[in-house]
Amino acid sequence: MSTTKPVTNKFSALIGGPWQMTPGERVAFETLLQMVEPRLALEIGTAEGGSLARIAEHATETHSLDLVEPQSWVRDLPGVHIHTGDSHSVLKPLLDSFAADGRNIDFILIDGDHSTEGVCRDLTTVLESDAVRSTLIVLHDTMNPWVRSGIQNADPDSFEKVRTFSLDFIPGGVFGGSGEVPELWGGLGVALIGEAGDGVSLGTKYRDVHEILQNSIDSNSVQPGDGLQEQLDAIRLSKSWRWTAPLRNVKQLFAG
Repeated sequence: MSTTKPVTNKFSALIGGPWQMTPGERVAFETLLQMVEPRLALEIGTAEGGSLARIAEHATETHSLDLVEPQSWVRDLPGVHIHTGDSHSVLKPLLDSFAADGRNIDFILIDGDHSTEGVCRDLTTVLESDAVRSTLIVLHDTMNPWVRSGIQNADPDSFEKVRTFSLDFIPGGVFGGSGEVPELWGGLGVALIGEAGDGVSLGTKYRDVHEILQNSIDSNSVQPGDGLQEQLDAIRLSKSWRWTAPLRNVKQLFAG
C-alpha cells in the first residue's frame, strides 16, 4: 500500500498516486467536483485516499467511510471526518444525523463494498435518506458485473427524486493481460437528485457496452457483426472522448 501523499495541484487528475481510477475517470471526477463545489460531501470507500484528497480539495466538510483506518496523511486532510466500520452499520446513522439537522449532502461517491448485495444496500440507503435532496451521486466501477447488478437492483430510476441517471456516464473497460484473466472494471455512473438534476439530461446510450465486453471476455474473441466497432465509434464521437483528448495526447508524449 502506498504511504505517499498525492501531489495536490491543478494537474492532480493527470498524474499518478494512490487513486484507483483511470486518468479519464479522474478528469471527469475532478470536473464534477468543480461543478458542485460541495459544502457537505460523503465518500463510501476510502481505500488509499486518492479520491478523498480531491473531494477534500473542493468540499468544505467531507465524511469518509471505510472498513479500516486510513493512513495518517488521509486523517489529516482539512475538513475530513473519518468513520471506520462497515458501511452497512455506519452509513444510515450518519445520514440520519444529517437529516435530523436539516442538512443536505451535495456530493456523494459510492466506491466501497463491491458485492452485488453491498452495492445495492449502500445505494438504496443513500437514495432513501432525507439528507439526499439536491445531490450529485457518483458511482465507481459500474462496468464490474457485481457492482453493476447491485446498482440495477437498487433501481435508481424508480425513486421520484432521481431526476436523471446514467449507468455509463464514463464507460469502464477490460483489465487483465499477460496471463491474467480479463475482468471488467472502472466506469463512472452518475445520479442527479432533486434540484441538482432539474433540467439536466444525461446520455445512457452506452448501456450495452457491458454486454459486448463481457461476451468478448467469455469467448476470448470478438466476432465481426457483434456491434463492437459501432460502440467504439460512438464512444469516440462522444463529448467525454473529446474532452479527454488532451489527456490522451499527454499520455502518448510520456510514453515516448
